[in-house]
Amino acid sequence: MQTRRKFLRWSALSLPFLSLSRVVAKSNPTTQAVVKPIVVSTWDSGLPVNAVAWKILRENNGRSLDAVEAGARWIEDDINCCVGLGGNPDRDGIVTLDACIMDEKANCGSVAGLSYIKHPISVARKLMETTPHVMLVGEGAMQFALANGFPKESGKLSKDAEKSYKDWLKKSEYKPVINIEQQQSKGKKNKKEHGPFAPSYFDDGTPNHDTMGTIAMDAGGNLSGACTTSGMAFKLHGRG
Repeated sequence: MQTRRKFLRWSALSLPFLSLSRVVAKSNPTTQAVVKPIVVSTWDSGLPVNAVAWKILRENNGRSLDAVEAGARWIEDDINCCVGLGGNPDRDGIVTLDACIMDEKANCGSVAGLSYIKHPISVARKLMETTPHVMLVGEGAMQFALANGFPKESGKLSKDAEKSYKDWLKKSEYKPVINIEQQQSKGKKNKKEHGPFAPSYFDDGTPNHDTMGTIAMDAGGNLSGACTTSGMAFKLHGRG
């Protein structure tokens, strides 16, 4: 466990440092250090996430770990196609969430396939800070969340997600039948093979993605990162 955890810590921690150093070197060859604090998030939806994190970093002179968690919690509260309980469900109509977080000492925690819990990023942090484990999935992740005071939500889909799911069901002809993949594969005339598959793009042309990833460095030079997602819309239940 200790060897594996050290490997995960240092291999993951090295990537942001390498990326930041390359960006700084290309933009200004004479620059010797990154100006602190700094926060970077993915996608245009990362702008309000940055604003939340920045308030902790700059206005409150806070810790980078608190900043990335706060940013992730913000978008988990937002109605977004691909993050949080407001996101699109899997093909059985259940929203399942994944999240991971890492602090400045390369401690890390993560959850996957977590249902009915609003803030998986905070569950991941709790796992990191109170257990020797790196990851919990599915039912075990939910049991851990409930045992640590995270409330269980209803699981009711947001209006946007419900509409998207119903529209997808009409086109996909998917019925939530046990072992449907095996049944489909038996028919020689079946063209869907193990489908229906999650679409690469939604009807409006936007891509079916992805995660909200955030890294931040505070004024003390501490680097932390967080990632949270509901995964691809209409994915196979159980897929992260």
